[in-house]
Amino acid sequence: MGGSRWTAEELAVLRREWHEVSAVTLKPKLPRRSWIAIRRKAVEIGLPLGIPQGRASISEMARRCGVDPEKMREVLEWAGVQIAIAYTSRNSVWPGRHERRRHVDIDDALDAFARWLRSEHAEQAAARGAGLPITRITFERGK
Repeated sequence: MGGSRWTAEELAVLRREWHEVSAVTLKPKLPRRSWIAIRRKAVEIGLPLGIPQGRASISEMARRCGVDPEKMREVLEWAGVQIAIAYTSRNSVWPGRHERRRHVDIDDALDAFARWLRSEHAEQAAARGAGLPITRITFERGK
């Protein structure tokens, strides 16, 4: 498997599906290839790097959820959401180098944030019962 030539069918799948589906969906469509081999071939044939469709950077998810990026990262880790790394095609500071961007599945991140909010509300209710200060966080899905 390692180092074997890519078939025309595999290349067609890669071109058609790259950035249209998640890695979890794409990998089974190319069962003879590791994820590293898939990414390497995508770069080799000129497919764009960056954050795939259906995913967003942690900063973008933080903005959508109304929290700072560090809190968003804590929530994602708390919920066990997989954080992946994408390499952009350009780095504005060091031309010729790729910039790393951490990204997550949008639906997984929104679900994690909603679960975290429910748990926070439960903690707030307990705090209220104990006479402790309460912090309110608002969440607008999809904004």
